[in-house]
Amino acid sequence: MGLPLKQRITSKYSMKGLSLQETCEYIKSRLGLSGVVRDIFTDQALANIHSSSSGFPRNINNIATACLMYCAWKGLDSVDEEAVYQANIELAV
Repeated sequence: MGLPLKQRITSKYSMKGLSLQETCEYIKSRLGLSGVVRDIFTDQALANIHSSSSGFPRNINNIATACLMYCAWKGLDSVDEEAVYQANIELAV
């Protein structure tokens, strides 16, 4: 970023990631918006997603989507820690 632009920026913002509880609620709410009515992520899977995403929504979305794709490919009806592990490999997290 050039000096003239830096001189015009008057504030900075640093975003913290979501907490574990917020991450769980975020994933459940996103699933609810798509019509899912049951818990398909195990508690350990949610904890692993939170850990590997640092609580950042974009990372959470990417990992959760990769988990769902992995589970669909394997014919699984729930997302467990193995699915999160495989998603992280796929995304090189």
